[in-house]
Amino acid sequence: MARLYTEGVNALMELPAGDVTLDQFLQLFVGKTVKSVLDDASYLRLYMGNKYGFGGAEGSDSDIQELGNKLSNFVNRRVSELYPSPREYELPEFKEANDFDEYQALEKQRHGIFRDLIRAHREGPEARKAVEDKKRVIEDKIRNTQYSKARHKRTQEYEAAVKQYHNTPMTPEDLSNDGSPEYKALEVVYNRVTGGLPARSEYDEGPVVDV
Repeated sequence: MARLYTEGVNALMELPAGDVTLDQFLQLFVGKTVKSVLDDASYLRLYMGNKYGFGGAEGSDSDIQELGNKLSNFVNRRVSELYPSPREYELPEFKEANDFDEYQALEKQRHGIFRDLIRAHREGPEARKAVEDKKRVIEDKIRNTQYSKARHKRTQEYEAAVKQYHNTPMTPEDLSNDGSPEYKALEVVYNRVTGGLPARSEYDEGPVVDV
């Protein structure tokens, strides 16, 4: 069996099956960050991909990879609150407050210029340059519309909030059973994996990347 490359899962695998509850297991990640878990799960997928190829992991390795994926989903479950869908700038009230009509009119002009570019390529360098200059002017106007500036500002706020969330050490509360779908999905896989762990000798090879 391949090892999941986090200290928490390695610690789990060193114990007899059934000795550690899911809630106890999750507390092994206190003080670590969401980003570290996501990075390790990504590394694990890469490792399994190299080991098994296109078909994906098999047997107990497949279970361990799924455990890593479900653990990632659980610790990252609040990201949708910080980066909601639809985005605020996609909502009618945001568009109305930030003169979306101006932005949309300029976008239509920009799309029309692409057709002009195709024609200009056939007409020669001078025609192409004239259209490309026109395109740059339109794109500059788009960047400076009220809507574009407001959307960019809001996007930066989303990204800053997600970055802070991903890099803040997790607390016991962050890792407790909150009854979320992500917790329940993790619990199903965790119980399946811990219900039949093989002997330590079956998975004691392979590099370990700390969380």
